[in-house]
Amino acid sequence: VSENDGVMSAQSVNLGIPLSGVPVLGDTALGGAKITVGYENSDAMNSAFQAKEGATVAVNLPVGPLSVGYQKKAYAPVATAAATKTFYKDDIIGVAYALNDDFAISYNIYESAQHANDAKNDEQETKAINIAYTVGGLTLAFADAKTDNAAYSANTSDDTRTISVKTAF
Repeated sequence: VSENDGVMSAQSVNLGIPLSGVPVLGDTALGGAKITVGYENSDAMNSAFQAKEGATVAVNLPVGPLSVGYQKKAYAPVATAAATKTFYKDDIIGVAYALNDDFAISYNIYESAQHANDAKNDEQETKAINIAYTVGGLTLAFADAKTDNAAYSANTSDDTRTISVKTAF
């Protein structure tokens, strides 16, 4: 037994609030919406990783085959935040459309702002398009993402394309 056994931990609390049960709103188009709030705190499982603490709030509104979502989150690496006051604020917006039960397409924008003690607040932005087709227990998916100011460095970019094949038994 090591002296470090049991010191690593993680907590996550999430609360989903469907608006369908809210008087007046439940009978409108907004009744399908769901608000989710959450909090997380985690210790690093390895000295190469950093502990993190954060909170989030998200709203998802499905309207037939269309779904629109927005999420706001803030988090800080615990050790870094104490020493340098570095923290991050993210805004995520997504739109998904299910053409039918088998084929869906979505578009997402993820903006992240790094607030550091170095007097410059760097931002990075990722835009992604995703396509998925499911037949039986097989899902074929494609994602194309482009990040500007990657790793919070000005005038850098990162392009990623992913093809995935998933099966369910």
